Amino acid sequence: MSARRMALTVACLAALGFLTGCAGSDPGTPDPPKASMSAHKELGDFTTIQPCAMVDIKRLPADLKAALEPVDTLDSCALRVDSTGTPIRVEVGELTYADVDNADVENKPEALPSGLQLYVGSAQQGTCAAYLRFADHIDLTSVAYATDGTGTLCATAAAVARNVAGVLAKGPVPHRTYPANSFATVDPCGLVYADDYSSLGYVDENNRFPARHECDWIGNQSATNSLTVRLIFIAGPAPDAQALGGTASQIGGRPSVTTSTTVGAAAECRIDTAGPALGATQSKLYEIAQIHVTYDNHTTGDACQAGTALADVVWLKLP
Repeated sequence: MSARRMALTVACLAALGFLTGCAGSDPGTPDPPKASMSAHKELGDFTTIQPCAMVDIKRLPADLKAALEPVDTLDSCALRVDSTGTPIRVEVGELTYADVDNADVENKPEALPSGLQLYVGSAQQGTCAAYLRFADHIDLTSVAYATDGTGTLCATAAAVARNVAGVLAKGPVPHRTYPANSFATVDPCGLVYADDYSSLGYVDENNRFPARHECDWIGNQSATNSLTVRLIFIAGPAPDAQALGGTASQIGGRPSVTTSTTVGAAAECRIDTAGPALGATQSKLYEIAQIHVTYDNHTTGDACQAGTALADVVWLKLP
């Protein structure tokens, strides 16, 4: 699991109260109104949403000193906040499935006038998540990250989430139009067939996401040996081996760049290949297919072997 995905997971669990030690709801306190806004109706096709169109930068609190960051994902909008003198990055807009088994148990949400429920977590490992829950059990996340200090992370994440709720209350959001050869309209989970699992060493599919731009798989898991593989479609400059400190090669018939590192006991490997331009060609942004492998107590060579095996299967199926 990547650092970014791990941070989002930790922050969202904290928002539900699992990591905060929250007491259960007071039975004498009335439950807030349930969410009434439907994500499917309000947002339309999850795969083509323009996430930054859900943020009204001019209506964010002035003291946040917020500004948009360069695009690096298809599913969220990145903002830089400088209200405390310590830069905070907020990523807002990514959709996840609500955990219907545990939601609403540990802490009560705030009912917003827009018909959404707002949950706010507590700062964990330099992150804090707030999320908007729709009536059809889809969550829209707002995650704040800081490298130094966590004092205003949760307030910042919540402020951005409220801003998005206000935009959604005004009506449907704009969508991108992707070309016929786009990665964005391909379901990554559908690129790996059940017959591929054993040859790739996978046990099961781990996660699906509403926008269908990411899929995770897991290999055999144990206390000392776990394999997690993620395929995600993002955005950014065309992969450059020199800039990334990696190795350029042809994998699955596509120009690719492979990079690797070690984090603690885990070996990590990443493989990128570029797709069509995202928006105007002059923006020099492209759709990127990325494979990220985390392999505990193994070498980076082992992790990259697992990543290359998946790329050999998937790259051939990309438009």
